[in-house]
Amino acid sequence: MNVYVYDPYVSMDMIEKNGCHSISIKDGLNLADFISVHLPLNDETKDFINVKSFQDMKDSCVIVNTARGGIINEQDLYNALKDKKIRAAGLDVYNQEPPPSDHPLFNLSNVLLTPHNAALTLECRMRMAVEASETVSFYLKNKENLNLQNIINRKELGI
Repeated sequence: MNVYVYDPYVSMDMIEKNGCHSISIKDGLNLADFISVHLPLNDETKDFINVKSFQDMKDSCVIVNTARGGIINEQDLYNALKDKKIRAAGLDVYNQEPPPSDHPLFNLSNVLLTPHNAALTLECRMRMAVEASETVSFYLKNKENLNLQNIINRKELGI
């Protein structure tokens, strides 16, 4: 398959070095059969995917958000799914967590909803355990260098 990436913070060279194709957001929305969202939630990304985005997507497009609730406008998503403007959606994150029991997305058959646990694979849990152990080991061996950037920041703030 061809993987297209829109990322305003990663260079085209880096994207292509990793076997993908750099693309504009508009072209990506027009072209994609599947869209996987990987963004932090901030002022720039709140409602990043909205009614205009769904109008640009193919009717056969499937969108998946395991990043953060709020990146996809849920009301606009609901309308796009209900009106079959897109094929389907998969959500692991919501504006409100847990979502209310009467959330309108619960009534649709073309959406897969999970309870914000997509990252909890066996591999992820093993990696988290290893990282926690490495951090403890690093602390015991290097107390004075632990999280050096935070120490520098604290000194600059006079803390």
